Amino acid sequence: MVTYTGDLTDNLQLSISAGENKFNRTTEPATADIPVIYQNAGGNWTALGGWTAFSIDSGEDIRESMRLDLTWSVGDHLVEVGMDREENTASAQTINSGGVYWMLHPLNDNLSYQCDTTTQCPAGANARKRTYNSGGSFDVESTAFYIQDTWQVNDRLSLELGLRNETFTNFNAEGNEFVKVDDQWAPRLSVAWDPTGDGDKKLFASYGYYYLPIAANTNIRLSGAETYIHEWYDWDGTMNADYTPTGLGAIYRTDVFGTGDVPDTRSVVDSGLEAMYQSELIVGYEFVDDNGFNYGIKGMYRNLETSIEDVAIDAAVISHYNSSGSWDASLVGGDTVEEVFGGFHQYVLANPGESINVYIPEQDEFVTFSADALGYPQATRQYGSVEMTFERPFDGVWNINASYVWSHSWGNNEGYVRSDNGQDDAGLTTNFDQPGLTDHGSGDLPNDRRHTIKVFGNYQLANGIRFGGNLLWQTGRPKGCFGVHPTDTFAAQYGDESFYCDGKPVPRGSLGRTENIMNLDLNAQYLFEMGDSELLVSLDIFNVFNNQAVTEVREQEGIPFGKPTSYQTPLSYRLGLRYRY
Repeated sequence: MVTYTGDLTDNLQLSISAGENKFNRTTEPATADIPVIYQNAGGNWTALGGWTAFSIDSGEDIRESMRLDLTWSVGDHLVEVGMDREENTASAQTINSGGVYWMLHPLNDNLSYQCDTTTQCPAGANARKRTYNSGGSFDVESTAFYIQDTWQVNDRLSLELGLRNETFTNFNAEGNEFVKVDDQWAPRLSVAWDPTGDGDKKLFASYGYYYLPIAANTNIRLSGAETYIHEWYDWDGTMNADYTPTGLGAIYRTDVFGTGDVPDTRSVVDSGLEAMYQSELIVGYEFVDDNGFNYGIKGMYRNLETSIEDVAIDAAVISHYNSSGSWDASLVGGDTVEEVFGGFHQYVLANPGESINVYIPEQDEFVTFSADALGYPQATRQYGSVEMTFERPFDGVWNINASYVWSHSWGNNEGYVRSDNGQDDAGLTTNFDQPGLTDHGSGDLPNDRRHTIKVFGNYQLANGIRFGGNLLWQTGRPKGCFGVHPTDTFAAQYGDESFYCDGKPVPRGSLGRTENIMNLDLNAQYLFEMGDSELLVSLDIFNVFNNQAVTEVREQEGIPFGKPTSYQTPLSYRLGLRYRY
């Protein structure tokens, strides 16, 4: 990173910075050559073989950034004008461990949601082979311009008025632009008022729009060269020593979700796509008492105004062409619309809950689908909180800070990732993948923690030894249950990903909460001065009481439901030495 800051005049300052960061995301365990194998018998899933990582990911992120800021001080105004630009390149390649994923069905008892066992599936054991390879190199460009005026109206009142314009451009694996969102005007307003003029009280408020870019992972999934094929074999039940199936018969079904071709950019983005952004409102009050103690209360409300998601449109396409009778089978080798659009054929970046206009390559035409035809609800996420704070500043002997936060996060869209089903790959979750996956999907979001208390402080002895502590108490997160959708056949093929269990609706976050968390960390440190040198010795004790509350549980009904998957980090110690000369 290189930065230049210079005074052009007495009241005009220029700052320029530029830099590049690289990050290697490759994860390849020693077992990367061993194929993934699962056996599903009687509804029980069993991992077979010596593989350790389901997916093998290789990749690198490169971020190049440049920023320019010009600050002009004139009278009661501080005017700032600037621009920033980022170019992000994400290179990624993902395959299953060993290059293949086998799903073995020795009892032929778990294929009801994938084929008709009476007419399509052989009577004996079956094996499904997945071939998956996805990746490429993808660029994302972000450009923004802003202007802000900080106006000291008088001794008691100050205003900040700002406006920011942003443009996000995403490119596919061939280097072609596949989505561009511009004219994203974000107003920002904040006000601070001292009601008495004594400087010990402050009322403040702010409001603004914040635009969100499309995750680079979405480029990789939607605009990359993805091979994704399921092949179903008749099988005699025999295996090699590494559990790979032998005695495979004929392929009786092939599902092609990705052919390895980069899709036509017109087919993956709604031509009327609107920008993704959220609004934020903050109102608060702070004051200092005669003893120098600081008190504060702050309210916050955030609302996801518009979201961009990758949605499957197969069901809407089938309905459109069957109702209009306009499907031309001669353009696709005589296949029916159902044979081409098998549920996962075309995913489109769209604003859920809105109509879309998108290109259908197989018919060489653009088609408009209404929101009702698509069947997706509007993406919603709201967050409200009230925070109360207290601070006793350090006086050379001790200090303490404390806060209590009541908060509520609710809606049907947690964000780029999903923590309830463990999907932490930004932009590649099952959220809004099929209409049925959104049924009963509104409620308390997985990151909803209703009550949080934090206390931390320090105490210093006369000999210079300092002791500190950090206490966290927090209520648990909502729990739910995911199962197979009973009526949406496309959603059902995702397995245990719908808000149903035993075929009955289980609304999001409706099955109580995980355990409350209480965590206390303590530390001590002492500074030895040795002439011009210093040696800092420190001891940290984390989770002093060794509390082991369950922080996450399995919410899929097809595997041990409710089984803990994550606990508090147990008691640990850390001794540190830092020498400065």
